[in-house]
Amino acid sequence: MGQSYGESGFTGRYHHNDRGQRDEFDRGLARYLEGHQERWDITALVEPLDLIGSKVGRADVRLRRLPTGALSVTISFELLPAGTSGTG
Repeated sequence: MGQSYGESGFTGRYHHNDRGQRDEFDRGLARYLEGHQERWDITALVEPLDLIGSKVGRADVRLRRLPTGALSVTISFELLPAGTSGTG
């Protein structure tokens, strides 16, 4: 999944263990957020995303602005079967 952002939203893949790809995710997210008059406290996104990433390696993130001005956030990731080594 590449990153995309625009009026309709932001979609990106967060890679916890790959600094370069993580930086790319951060830049894309920042560009999306800066493109709106609203300002959101994204602490409620960043902290759980970091924790999820530390456990599963990567997660797909989708943001979209709702008509109310709120930001809808979807985080999806794969869980490996118990006893399986490696992270997504």
